[in-house]
Amino acid sequence: GTRRTIESHYPPEKVMFLESFQLFFKEDFEACRLKMEDYLRISPADPPAHFLAGQASFHLSRWKQAIESFDQVLKMNPYHVPARLYRALGWQIQGNFGKAIADYGSLRKMDLDAIGPEYPMSREQLQAVTWLAEGLSRYLTATFSPLIDIKQRQAGWENILKVVDKSIELDPDNYLAFYFRARVLLLLDRNDEAVAAADGSIKIHPGFANTHHARGGANYNRKPRTPESMQRAEEDFTRALAIYPGYHASLALRSAVRWGLNKPDEAASDAIDAIKAMPDGADADLACNILRYASSKVTDVAGLRRQLIEAEPFYLKSRRLWVLKGVEAVLNFRLG
Repeated sequence: GTRRTIESHYPPEKVMFLESFQLFFKEDFEACRLKMEDYLRISPADPPAHFLAGQASFHLSRWKQAIESFDQVLKMNPYHVPARLYRALGWQIQGNFGKAIADYGSLRKMDLDAIGPEYPMSREQLQAVTWLAEGLSRYLTATFSPLIDIKQRQAGWENILKVVDKSIELDPDNYLAFYFRARVLLLLDRNDEAVAAADGSIKIHPGFANTHHARGGANYNRKPRTPESMQRAEEDFTRALAIYPGYHASLALRSAVRWGLNKPDEAASDAIDAIKAMPDGADADLACNILRYASSKVTDVAGLRRQLIEAEPFYLKSRRLWVLKGVEAVLNFRLG
């Protein structure tokens, strides 16, 4: 078998590294991360191993662990372009826009000639990353700056598409570029194009939960909204959650989709899971609203009440506590 072939050609620690690689490409990110931790105890000064550990954590949405792994890579090799890009994405997702923009700036200014010909990326791929970094930096400014109005934001997003398209032209196998193209198109309410961009990303790399979530959002927002587009959205959010079960945004939106598909019990269950994963914020607000509507329609009233009571430690400090207490009162009334 494959394992016997690997073991006959490589020392034990190298076998561990190669098996981690295989686990990553099978999308078993947790097993990959654990095996890579074992390997790094034996070989701690191995940049590719730290990068793979960071990639596994990134795909599990464990942003802090991922950033720590990419930190280790960059300490040993400051010209490691993918590590700096993924670290910037980790900072961005965590809301640390200053550090994200600093990393994107470093990528944009990087001297590609200093990287060396032995680097395992072509010059076109490296240039593609610098263009993507430019687009992501602009995305943060256009989307989150309080100093610009909606027209300026929309103009900014249109310009970002041109930058991201340049990145895709240079490297048509960069799934992240297609993913961010989908994200920007979503903001512009160009949902059919967003689905196509997400399809491009998923075709290259199907194991990134965020892309399935983005495609789900685009299918959900399609106009006119149809049962078919809602079903596709439900499938997309389900796929995102299969990769990352704690994805609170996918839980909240799937609860809304299932409510729209007349599945009140499933919608309510998703809403509670979304609130447990993130008790406050826009996703929790959406989940609370769905739960409020669904509480009068669910068939398993006792089961939902039990779920709600079990979730109480997660939402006691939520700003929507009054809504959830109201839901509990409705369920108590229905139970008599």
